[in-house]
Amino acid sequence: LLGTHSWLPYDRNISNYFSFSKDPTMGSHKTQRLLSGPWVPDSGVSGQALAVAPDGKLLFSGGHWDGSLRVTALSRGKLLSQLSRHLDVVTCLALDTCGIYLISGSRDTTCMVWRLL
Repeated sequence: LLGTHSWLPYDRNISNYFSFSKDPTMGSHKTQRLLSGPWVPDSGVSGQALAVAPDGKLLFSGGHWDGSLRVTALSRGKLLSQLSRHLDVVTCLALDTCGIYLISGSRDTTCMVWRLL
């Protein structure tokens, strides 16, 4: 997992422009959460079926056997909402740059645009 907490201004004199460091919260069992649910076995669903709200408070997840899109509060790991509009498993999720719209794609070849309230 990669996380970014800061950025560097562009400088042509820097040969290796990226720097990496381990996030200490990633190794702590106190901060780790298990996202459980009825995942589709052997579906090939990847990280593309996950999206995090710009404020870091909500996790949107697809890849569930019932074709639902789920919204989970990251602070408590509590399921807040389960939306079922696709006819097959949700395989990809994306948020617009403003965090107003969530776009979901499904194995049923449909794409849906959701307005976040």
